[in-house]
Amino acid sequence: MRPRLRRTIVAACITLLILISIPVASIAWTAWHARWQASRLLTCVRLLHPGTTTEAQARQILKPLAKYEVHYEHRAKPDPIQASQYSFVNTPSWERVFGIIVPESWLPHLPIPRWTRFSADINYSDGLIAELFVDEMQEDDSGPHPDGSSVDIRSTRFEDNENNGSFWGRLPQNFTGYSRHARNTRALDNTGNLTSVRCCDEEFITLDERATPDQLADSLNFQLSCLTSVFRCDVPRKIRTPLFKSK
Repeated sequence: MRPRLRRTIVAACITLLILISIPVASIAWTAWHARWQASRLLTCVRLLHPGTTTEAQARQILKPLAKYEVHYEHRAKPDPIQASQYSFVNTPSWERVFGIIVPESWLPHLPIPRWTRFSADINYSDGLIAELFVDEMQEDDSGPHPDGSSVDIRSTRFEDNENNGSFWGRLPQNFTGYSRHARNTRALDNTGNLTSVRCCDEEFITLDERATPDQLADSLNFQLSCLTSVFRCDVPRKIRTPLFKSK
């Protein structure tokens, strides 16, 4: 092989490796940064208690994450509910460009973290935290909905308000302070009709001051490893691992 041709091949290989390594490094950094920030958020969330933590105290606790806060408002009667959201996603905004280069169906099988989001929404009312909603979700292979686990922490002080003071709907039937249930949704075809494909495991936990300390600790035991994992967290318990048996 001629020296000039050899140098050209080597240069082309080096260029290709650089072109591949830059986006891979960007994706990896974004995923680990999201996991780190989500860990900070979870630490703060564990210090918040609906019904007793004031808005001022909450904002002081969450001050290190203030730049990520998004304000919004629920249209509830008689007065709108003020809310804040903190959300971290593990993929860069350009990651879906891969879908132009390779078939989108290949994306879940590439050695890169799956799209995963960790978020916390806080409802404020009368100068207090009225409700805290924590959620982690990850894209699913077979359906349009994500796999996920959510925790809705409320206060008995606000549960009698319209919509129970909640943006996320009414309390579970016969609610006595703690409720946990899971479901598996069905996928939709291109026309919006249900198919036979079962997908998307979801778990929902609701609790208030009547829940035990063990139940509260169990509920907020999000692992966050799904943010950096290249493997699917296909069941809620890979997202939020229970510490104790339900009581």
